[in-house]
Amino acid sequence: MYNDAESRDSVFCAVGRCSDRTMNIRWAEPKGGGCHAIYTWASCCDYIQRSTTPWKGKHELTRSIEETTKLFDTWASTYSRDLENANGILEGYETSIETASQVCSVTQGMHVLDIGIGTGNFAQRLEAKGAVVSGIDLSEAMVAECQKLHPNYELRTGTFQSIPFAESAFDLIVSSFCFHEVPAGQRLEACREVYRVLREGGHLCLLDIIFASKSAMAEARSHMLSHWDESEEYSLVGDLSDSLYAAKFTSVRWVQTGRLHWMCLAYK
Repeated sequence: MYNDAESRDSVFCAVGRCSDRTMNIRWAEPKGGGCHAIYTWASCCDYIQRSTTPWKGKHELTRSIEETTKLFDTWASTYSRDLENANGILEGYETSIETASQVCSVTQGMHVLDIGIGTGNFAQRLEAKGAVVSGIDLSEAMVAECQKLHPNYELRTGTFQSIPFAESAFDLIVSSFCFHEVPAGQRLEACREVYRVLREGGHLCLLDIIFASKSAMAEARSHMLSHWDESEEYSLVGDLSDSLYAAKFTSVRWVQTGRLHWMCLAYK
């Protein structure tokens, strides 16, 4: 993280002119030190931009849902251990998860759904605050592994696009490092499905590998080299904000939790 204003300003972004909203910036001081950028969309016409040249390559998800399911089925038994020392594009994974768990507002008895729950690393931090946890994952093996570790969780197979719970079932919906698995053409549908199962007054806390602009993504791609996964399709802050507003969320905030990680807070 960046602990002085000069380095933060040089590393993150400059505010420039774009479409129809302004991104207002303030800085949060999380537990344990370090600063994280918090951005709030407002109804004007400024937008965050990077000064680097945009990457003009075509970026498409090349891995099928069946291949993704097989990948996580195979990974389930070592998933938790492997992420303890995550590197590459997941570098800072634990810090981002911890920051997100601190920012999420949780009260005793709150019903929380974790989408792409994996083995429960994010969910268990919310459970420690008093949350009643349910979770879904597209991988049956991952669900089984999570159930062994957390027998009190209500777990089902499911995805962002098809959540197997009733309307308005949850006070809080969370997800970590999962949304990029949703094909770009289905992300609005996914946001609408999240809205459906969220109670009035509830909110979504979505943590993922996300970029402020195409140029920021291109810069990261050029630095990551062999660590960049061409089979993934990462979201942009502006695009995901537009989808959330189109799905009828009333307010969207952004928190940068790591070098390549952002958290979105969207309110119903």
